[in-house]
Amino acid sequence: MNRAFFRLLLATHSMRTSILLISGLICSPLSVTADDPEAEAILAKARQRLGSEAKLNGVHSLRFSGTITTVKGKSNTIEIVLKKPYKQRQVFVGDKLVREIGLNDYVAWTRVYNKNTPKLYNLMLHTAEALRRIRASTYENLYFFFPYSNRWRKVEYLDRNVYDGLMVHRVKVSYGNVYYLRYIEESTGQLVLTEVETGERIVEGGEMFAGGIRFPRTLTTFRDGNEVHRIAFDEIQVNPVLDDSLFNLPPLPGLKQK
Repeated sequence: MNRAFFRLLLATHSMRTSILLISGLICSPLSVTADDPEAEAILAKARQRLGSEAKLNGVHSLRFSGTITTVKGKSNTIEIVLKKPYKQRQVFVGDKLVREIGLNDYVAWTRVYNKNTPKLYNLMLHTAEALRRIRASTYENLYFFFPYSNRWRKVEYLDRNVYDGLMVHRVKVSYGNVYYLRYIEESTGQLVLTEVETGERIVEGGEMFAGGIRFPRTLTTFRDGNEVHRIAFDEIQVNPVLDDSLFNLPPLPGLKQK
């Protein structure tokens, strides 16, 4: 898999950790500190399209499984699991290699190993910027267009414009220098396009329903107008039971496990 793909996944649904305490990454849906009525109204409409408040607020964990295919036709399986407040794990399985990306609150990591020798692996702790990005990704996926700003998450309305023949409102959701620029169709509240700070553009396609909530069936990523890869989900589970140990930082390579 190419580097752009992994950078994107950590930034979107799609989905980037050093062991650092970065207080600026803490955010709670209840700690509203600022408001932008236009942005809030647009996100609230997008949120309403996905499901009822009871269904959306009742989500505590998610599991996505499917395939990721590059423009060259290479495919790998993918599984992404998330759990409130800040836990995420992505697993990509190729012909020979397995790549795992994990987040456990303020610790995020990547582990790579051969399927035949899983006990021999390379382990990398992510940078502070990558930690911010994957925490933002986790929050955005679990809180479904939460419409309000809070202390560390800024929601702002940009403009009303035409995109691909559709009238859309553009709303920017920022976590410091990490951001999601949402293009939301005016009449339906449907998310048409997402731009992220790394330069990728993500387009959702189709739909699936799980737990009474509407999800996209595919996520297609573009860079400089060219398709990079496409994720197709086979199954989405709402509130699967996920043990916290699933998100723990693996032991450092070479250390004996008890």
